[in-house]
Amino acid sequence: MFVFRHRLAGGDVRWVEVYSSPVTIQGQPILFSIIHDITERKRAEEALKEAYNSLEEKVKERTAELEKAYILLKESEEGLAEAQQMAHLGNWDWIIITNEMYWSDEIYRIFGRTPQEFGATYYGFLDYVYPEDRYYVNNAVKEALKGKTYSVDYRIIMANGEERIVHEQAEVIFDKKNSPVRMKGTVQDITERKQVEDELKRTGEELKKRNKEIVSERQRLYNVLETLPVAIVLLTPDHHITFAKRVFCDKFGEIDEQHCYDFCFGITRPCEFCEAFKVLETGKPHHWEASPIIGKPLCLTEVCWTYMTFLSEMLMVHSRFLRWTLILPREKKQKKPLQKWNRCA
Repeated sequence: MFVFRHRLAGGDVRWVEVYSSPVTIQGQPILFSIIHDITERKRAEEALKEAYNSLEEKVKERTAELEKAYILLKESEEGLAEAQQMAHLGNWDWIIITNEMYWSDEIYRIFGRTPQEFGATYYGFLDYVYPEDRYYVNNAVKEALKGKTYSVDYRIIMANGEERIVHEQAEVIFDKKNSPVRMKGTVQDITERKQVEDELKRTGEELKKRNKEIVSERQRLYNVLETLPVAIVLLTPDHHITFAKRVFCDKFGEIDEQHCYDFCFGITRPCEFCEAFKVLETGKPHHWEASPIIGKPLCLTEVCWTYMTFLSEMLMVHSRFLRWTLILPREKKQKKPLQKWNRCA
């Protein structure tokens, strides 16, 4: 997952969040991504960060001016609460010595609780953590009190029984004797993000599975084509050779997905006389004749074949067209003059 800014055609700059996963389609690696516009969330997070930092600085600098500090604090708290609600992110403060805990309004919303329900203690908080995750969370807190980083994802149970997933990170404040006296941090509801990540993972696994099936089916097709008593070449609409029977390779050499005109004649553009792609215009078999530079004249039959991969179904793109070229020796008597392949050599 990564986040970056993106400039729109109109000049507006938006923040986007991208979840990506590598998958392999027909032997080729591709990157499958899901993109979310998180501009409003980024703005809310920046507003939250600025408001919180401002609050801390004002409390430190104006402790003596109680009345003025109180007014500023209330204003900052209101702005902080609004920003937290927009970002689904709340802050908390735990005074370790007295075991008192403060939750912002947004945390109550995330946990689906009210201030009256919450015991305002660390153990009261643990009661809302999913039972199977309590040991993990409690152990992470213990490690943080020893000086380690605290950043965890865990499940919670809301008052209505709904299960949600949150991300929590915090820092521990130590006194001069290096004893922990305070721990403060943030909680963010990441349920939807986790669902997207899980769906992306499932999609990636399905892509790999279906790709294996496609590769297997394609190989079975190639095996069948090898048994036919004619020379067959399989081309894409952009003239790439994707398959050729062994008799073709024995005559012209091994293929490596070259263009047919480059492979056969060493030129950089399609042959002017080629009639092969008429089959794509009509959708019907097309018969034509040609004479190679070396060897006997040939009769060629073009057949249009379409197929759609699993990925093309998912992405709603058009089917690919593949051309079957059946190459047969031409009979001695011909009714039509032959096209000469050596014109493009």
